[in-house]
Amino acid sequence: MLKRVVVNMRTERWDVDVSPFDTPAEKLSVALASLDRGTAEVEQTQAAFSARLRLMPDVFSLSYDESEESGMAGTQTQVVFHPGSRSRVCMTRSGGVRTSLVFERGVRHESEYQTPIMPFEVCVCALRVDNGLGLGQNGIDGTLEVDYLVQLRGAQSQLCRMRVDVREE
Repeated sequence: MLKRVVVNMRTERWDVDVSPFDTPAEKLSVALASLDRGTAEVEQTQAAFSARLRLMPDVFSLSYDESEESGMAGTQTQVVFHPGSRSRVCMTRSGGVRTSLVFERGVRHESEYQTPIMPFEVCVCALRVDNGLGLGQNGIDGTLEVDYLVQLRGAQSQLCRMRVDVREE
């Protein structure tokens, strides 16, 4: 079943001095708990857009086109998860930017982030994955929240909080 949905996405990012490349995954939560986010400068973004939600028996897929404002115009993003495993979410991007990221609590995942300029190694470690997307009483709706640490090799690490609210059009 394919449905059109409305997505509201909000992200917050803080620069941090904890590297997911260099810190064992089981120690990342402890290292991040000691950070004082109250003094850190936060970058916030918010966007609303139309997307497609494909519901299949064993997998759900939310896909949308990135906007000019995101800096990734010409890129398509797909968020995929299995209904029975709501603590693991995969995000793939194709087009102008290509990558595949896995958000799984407490597990470090490395992949390649391909841009028009050059490819970069990227490391992601999710601290929290709370996936409530799917079929609700009012049709397709729900919220996906992910707190994660991300770093492009050689760049500043960022602690990110992403909230994605989905409702049927």
